[in-house]
Amino acid sequence: MRARPNELNHPIAPRPADRYLRQSSVASRSPRNTPIPYPEWRASKGDGIDDERKSDKRPTREPKPVGDHRAGGRAGSVGGRDPGPVSTGSGGFVPPLISSGTVGAVLLVLLLGFVWVLLRRSDVRVRAQHAELRESETRHRTLFDHAGDAILIHDAEARMLAVNPWACEQLGYTHAELMAMTIDQVDSPEQLQHLPDRIARLREHGHLSFETVHRRKDGSLVPTEVTARLITWNAQPAIMSICRDVTERKQAEEALRDSELKYRSLIESSSDAIFAVDEHGRYQFANSVFASFLGQSPEYFVGKTFWDVYSKEQADYRFSTITRVFQTGESESLEVE
Repeated sequence: MRARPNELNHPIAPRPADRYLRQSSVASRSPRNTPIPYPEWRASKGDGIDDERKSDKRPTREPKPVGDHRAGGRAGSVGGRDPGPVSTGSGGFVPPLISSGTVGAVLLVLLLGFVWVLLRRSDVRVRAQHAELRESETRHRTLFDHAGDAILIHDAEARMLAVNPWACEQLGYTHAELMAMTIDQVDSPEQLQHLPDRIARLREHGHLSFETVHRRKDGSLVPTEVTARLITWNAQPAIMSICRDVTERKQAEEALRDSELKYRSLIESSSDAIFAVDEHGRYQFANSVFASFLGQSPEYFVGKTFWDVYSKEQADYRFSTITRVFQTGESESLEVE
């Protein structure tokens, strides 16, 4: 009889069917409580084995070692790689172990994400602050350029740091010419003697208002009212002077003084007694003729009331008369002793 390959220890592996038959024969001779090896290829394919065989207890496969340090892999890996879930052979799985290196990498990623969020929020906040700062600078630059008064900003050595367009127009210089000048070149020669005292008072109080005279490029003089204040300009101390041309106001004041002198001379030269009082019966003016009637000088009556000069009866009579004049606006004749 011809021998089978298995009997001759032939290296060819036995067929799966032969392996199953041999295991079945062993199982038939074994007690019922003895675990019977179950072929893996049958369990994976499920080829119709009866329920009784499926209900038999099957040996539990030991989970594969998670780490093989001899193979050079780290703990929790096989051959340096994550083994993933390991089957137990009975339908269960052993979850893979997480190495300390994996935990550290996860924590590092979370930390980097948290830092990125913080940096992102900070960047948004800084951008908003920069936008607000640019808007504020634009707004102040608009006010500076369109101010109706001349604005001169200079340092402690009187060198110009900034000038607005109205200052150039008021003094007759170009922007480049005015920026090359000092503040003492803007004042008239007669005002230079007051400059050190004004700067000293400004440093003491932080602000100062005064009247001066500026000189234009063509040599003409400009009566100017100055409001100066200490400020910080480009991180250095500076002085900002707001200069208002008061030429028209000075001309009006001078015209009023001329008019007062003219009418005062007419009143003083009159032969009639003339005086002026307000609605409270207080003297504002009296000419020499009126003052001579009472044996006083004109200056004596200024600031006094009827009750300071006359008896109460005469003062009340005069006061009732001027009250009607103020109420009606019509003149009245008054006879007095």
